Amino acid sequence: MEFRRVMLGLGVVPVLAGAALFGACGGDDDGGTGSDEDFVADLCEIMKNFSDDLDNLEEEAEGAEEFDEIAELLSGPIGDLADGFADLNPPEDLQDWHEEASEELDKLSDDLDSGELTEEAMSGESPIPDPPEEAAERLSALAEDNEDCQDADFDF
Repeated sequence: MEFRRVMLGLGVVPVLAGAALFGACGGDDDGGTGSDEDFVADLCEIMKNFSDDLDNLEEEAEGAEEFDEIAELLSGPIGDLADGFADLNPPEDLQDWHEEASEELDKLSDDLDSGELTEEAMSGESPIPDPPEEAAERLSALAEDNEDCQDADFDF
């Protein structure tokens, strides 16, 4: 079974793209008070780490023949991504979006951990809702010059 094909089937690539749009860790537990700059820098760092984790798994996953084996391999990196995303401190105009997106990422992580993937998780569709367009444009401009975003081959 091809690792990249399974990742697409799980919606991992769309999840990454959606999560990468607006992630940043750290900051105030109340959320909604983060700066754009910190949010983008932290998100790009999370995405770089996630990309590196997936690259490190690819060789190991080539020997996996069963879906359950691949899901188990992916559960660690997806769980780390979901945890990092949940800890993000978004700008105020992204607080509601971040909460909803974090819940969806946690659900995907839980599904991988349980091995009971839903049809929705296998659809290849991103569970992450679209962020507000104005915020996406604003943060995309900041991400263009971020080295971690470039290293992760990540764009908005």
